[in-house]
Amino acid sequence: MNTALSVLDLFAGPGGWSEGLRALGLRDVGIEIDPAACATRTAALHPLVAAALEVAA
Repeated sequence: MNTALSVLDLFAGPGGWSEGLRALGLRDVGIEIDPAACATRTAALHPLVAAALEVAA
């Protein structure tokens, strides 16, 4: 039975918090809009949902 907790990180950034969670044995999925932060998270092998933000006039 897998009892690991999963965390949804709504403002994930490059993944510093994810590293801390990983050290604690927790899993997370990050949601981020910044392309540079998404690239860093991907390089660190952190799960990611790359979001887009569109502002209507």
